[in-house]
Amino acid sequence: LQFFWFRQARTSRVFSSCLALHPFFSAVVVVLTAFSMASVVVERVPDATVLLVGRTGSGKSTTGNTLTGKSTFAVGGGFSSVTRDVASEVVELANAALRGGSKLVKVIDSIGHGDSKLSHSEQLTFFQPFQDQAPNGIDLIVYVMRLGRFDQAVQESVKLTFELLGDACKSNAIILVTGCGANPDSKVEEFLSLPEFQPFKHYFGLGVLCIENQAADAMPKLRSQIAGLLKRTEGRPCGNRHFQEAKQWRQQAMARIARLPGDLQRPPTSELALLLRGQASRDSVNSSIQEQERLDQRRKEEERQRQEAQKRADEEARRRQEVQKRADEE
Repeated sequence: LQFFWFRQARTSRVFSSCLALHPFFSAVVVVLTAFSMASVVVERVPDATVLLVGRTGSGKSTTGNTLTGKSTFAVGGGFSSVTRDVASEVVELANAALRGGSKLVKVIDSIGHGDSKLSHSEQLTFFQPFQDQAPNGIDLIVYVMRLGRFDQAVQESVKLTFELLGDACKSNAIILVTGCGANPDSKVEEFLSLPEFQPFKHYFGLGVLCIENQAADAMPKLRSQIAGLLKRTEGRPCGNRHFQEAKQWRQQAMARIARLPGDLQRPPTSELALLLRGQASRDSVNSSIQEQERLDQRRKEEERQRQEAQKRADEEARRRQEVQKRADEE
C-alpha cells in the first residue's frame, strides 16, 4: 500500500531559450527537462504505528512530544481535550534490537477520553479517524495515565478504548504511567499490585511502563523502551473491521486513481498522502478524485468530438474529390 506522490520541478526559461541557439544546448535542455519532469519526491512509509490513547489530562500528548522530540501534539490541562483532531508525527527509532537497527515509526495522538463536553458516542466518533492514518493496523497501543488510583473513570476509558480497537489489540497494548518521579522503575510493581487494576491486567498484554516526562533522559529512555516493545509486536499489527474497512476504502481510492491518466493522478495521490498524515479527509480525497475523473471525461468527450469533426471533414473532402472527379470526366 505504500505510494509516492510527485512534484514537478520548474525548468528555467534560460535553458528553453537556448533551443534555438545550438544543437548542444538543445540536447542539454532535453536531458534537464526530462530529469525535472520525472523527479519524484519519495516519502518513506513508516515501518510501524504507535497509537497513544488515554483520558484528557493524562499526559498523553506530552508523552507523544517526549517520544518524537517535537512539540507536534497540543498539550493542555483540565477536563476538555485539547486534542480534538487526530494528529500524527513520524520519528526514526534507532535500536540494536530492531531489524536493520532502526524503525521509522508513526506516532498517532488520539483525542482524550472523558472530555466533559463530549458524549460517549461523540468520543467514539472523534476517536475513530485515526484508522484512516493506520489502515494496516496498529503495532503498539500505549494507554497513558497519570500516577494515582486506577479509578472508575480510568476503567471506563480503558473499556472505551478496546470497544473501538477490539479484543485482538489487547496483546499489543501497554499501560504507560506518567509522573513517576526520579525513580520510575520502582513504581511499576507498586502499580501492578493495585487491587482495582487486577481485573484489567488482561487488557495490557505488554504490561506496564512508568516514566517521568520532565526527566533529562526521558526521550532516549522512552524511545528505547518503545523500540523494545515494537520488537515484540513486529509483524503482527492489530485491528478490527474498522481498520479493514479503512484499508479497503484506500485500496478502492488507489484503484480509481490508477485508472486516470498519469498527469491527473498527482492531485488525488497527494491528497491521499495527506490523509495518511491526518491533514486531509476521505471527503477531500473523494472530491479530488472526482474532479480529476470529470476532467478526464471532458478530455475524452473533447477528443471524441474532435475525431467526429475530423471524420466529417475527411468525408466532406472525399465527397468534393468525387464531385470534382466526375466533373473532370464529363
